Amino acid sequence: MDTMLLSLFEDAIDEDLDGFDVGTIIKSTCLAMLAGGSDTTVVALAWTLSLLLNNSHVMQKAQEELDIQVGRNKLVDESHITNLIELLVATISLKVRVLFNLWKIQRDPTVWSEPDLFKPERFLTTHKGVDVKGNNFELIPFSSGRRICPGISSALVLLHLTLANVLHAFEITRPSDEPIAVTESL
Repeated sequence: MDTMLLSLFEDAIDEDLDGFDVGTIIKSTCLAMLAGGSDTTVVALAWTLSLLLNNSHVMQKAQEELDIQVGRNKLVDESHITNLIELLVATISLKVRVLFNLWKIQRDPTVWSEPDLFKPERFLTTHKGVDVKGNNFELIPFSSGRRICPGISSALVLLHLTLANVLHAFEITRPSDEPIAVTESL
């Protein structure tokens, strides 16, 4: 982000900004980046909570892990997250163009046993080294390469902290025995 802002500042020196000063342009760009990621973060949390509600045994495991790592009467903070989940750093080579079917890749039965089942424990055992930043293309929630989500780092921190605190602080149940509808929407 620092590089992008520096580039904006340098470009603004030589260009007409339609009456806006450089500071306003930079603030507007930062706000757009932060606001742009808020909807996707909310959607990710809604899907995750829906899947956890439909798989209460998985939610219970997550809550037990939080009790062990954090303690029952404490809030989860960023320092706890590193003890819960480890993410690897990945690099995509410069000028690589990739076109792919995300749905198919992320459900490849040669990579994932029972790909259509919600089994987050697989990321602690058989698929512990899976990279969400697009290095090996087995799971690509943030895209990859030049088009990777610029908010990946803040999204991961926000998702981890919010989900961990919600699971740790509340006992969440479905209103009835009917599964929560987990379908794609526009």
